[in-house]
Amino acid sequence: MKFVTVRDFRLKPSFVWQTLTGGQEVVLTLNGRPVGILTGTNGDRLEDDLNMIRRVKGQQAMERMQAEAERRGLNKWTMKQVDEFITRVRKDRKK
Repeated sequence: MKFVTVRDFRLKPSFVWQTLTGGQEVVLTLNGRPVGILTGTNGDRLEDDLNMIRRVKGQQAMERMQAEAERRGLNKWTMKQVDEFITRVRKDRKK
C-alpha cells in the first residue's frame, strides 16, 4: 500500500496509475490525514468491486453500532423495551 498526497496525485498521476495497475492500493492523504483509498479495477469486475466495497462498509457500520450499543448497555434490552423505545421515538417525531 502506497501513501500519496493530494498534491502529488495532482502533479504525478502516472505514479498512481502505475501503482494501481500493479495491483497495489493507494491511500490519498491531505495534510497528513487519509482522505481516500484508490484501488485498481477493470470494466469486467467494476460492479463486483463496488458491491464488495459497499458490503464491507455496511458490515463495518454494523459492527460500530453493535459496539456502541454494548458500551451503552443497550444490548441487554428486551424486545419489549426495544418496541417501547421505537413507539416513543415515533410519537415524538409526529409532534
